[in-house]
Amino acid sequence: MAIRSDQSSTNRKRRRCSTTRLLVWCAALYIVVRLLSFSHELGCDDSSNNNKRSRLSSFGSNAIQSDLLHSSSSSLVSGKDDDDDNSPSSHVHVLYGLSGNHTAFLSEFEVSLKSVLFHSPIRSSLTIHIMADQLAHDALSDIWIRSGLMSSEPSSAANTNEYASSWMTRHQITIRTYNVQSQISSWQTILSTHMPLNATKKMIKNYTVGAFFRLFAHTLPLSHPTTTIPHHLLYLDTDVALMANLNAIYALADPTVSFQWGHSQCSGFILLTVSKMAHLWTLLSTMNITTQKTELHHKYNDQLFLRAINRTYPSEVGVLPPPWDVHLANDGLWKGNLGDHRPMVGMLHLNGGGKSKESRFNTESNKLLVEGRHRGTWGMVDWFDRMSWGWLRFTLESLLGEGEGYAIRIDAVVV
Repeated sequence: MAIRSDQSSTNRKRRRCSTTRLLVWCAALYIVVRLLSFSHELGCDDSSNNNKRSRLSSFGSNAIQSDLLHSSSSSLVSGKDDDDDNSPSSHVHVLYGLSGNHTAFLSEFEVSLKSVLFHSPIRSSLTIHIMADQLAHDALSDIWIRSGLMSSEPSSAANTNEYASSWMTRHQITIRTYNVQSQISSWQTILSTHMPLNATKKMIKNYTVGAFFRLFAHTLPLSHPTTTIPHHLLYLDTDVALMANLNAIYALADPTVSFQWGHSQCSGFILLTVSKMAHLWTLLSTMNITTQKTELHHKYNDQLFLRAINRTYPSEVGVLPPPWDVHLANDGLWKGNLGDHRPMVGMLHLNGGGKSKESRFNTESNKLLVEGRHRGTWGMVDWFDRMSWGWLRFTLESLLGEGEGYAIRIDAVVV
């Protein structure tokens, strides 16, 4: 009986092992079928894949290749195109306004731009719109060449203002510059209809006319062959460093309001609803800015215009959460440890520089960045100041999978 019992037990064990092996093989077969199905969904036919490989290999050249800009960006990456312009969050748009060519000011812009590129959207395309007067616009080509975004000065014989960089990114990034010099006179005239002429001149002298560029962004040809007119524009002052991914802030965009800013009401970081920007000027025409200045105890500047709208038409304005409202000159955030005020941070705005022409990211001129209590908070912006363009490029390209990538596009528009 004992022998028969042992044999019976052995047979049961063998049957269990056979069943287990069968289940393992079935599971493995199921995984293989799913992988093949997934590969089929992602892939295209052989001719399309060969086209992708041939285009990607052509990006290896350091020469600027303008013809690449006219090809469909979605053909450069396998898988579904992420840039569905019918969705407000599918394409992120960032805006800068530049005036003048002071070296320190341009250095400040470079640091901010690095932070934007470093935190470029993980799920969507990005267009960086740069409004610039003649001096600033002329200086930008030096930045593109020194950074390696462009390998040489564009040839005028090429008869094109669009160029493809040798830099490759996971999603399409376009840097679009607008030479707005011809528009400045008319914009100053519009400003002078809302405040005394002498106040307008003094304000422009103190802040430069570039401070007002953001309020006229809707008048630009913002559309592009690869994108329609933006739903929203995220405006950044040049002394703002982005500290979190752009998808996070763009997910907060509210199409029902004209603009969004933090509780501190600082215009250095603001989400603009493009379709409602013309409406802002209609609202401004209903109020007396000089009266608003007195009642708000405010100086004449672009921020006064927006605060006047916030005060008179609060339903037109949305409020961003605290991580996107971190301005050095507001709410005493420079006192104590910033981490106590803001345990989570999406941006750092080093405003409050007064009349200083030096970059706010310069640790020599802005000692606050190297103070012990601030080094791990406000001082973090120094990382983007010290990061080389080469290191930034490697970081962006390290996110690419095999056979993936879009060339950064740079194009210029004269308005």
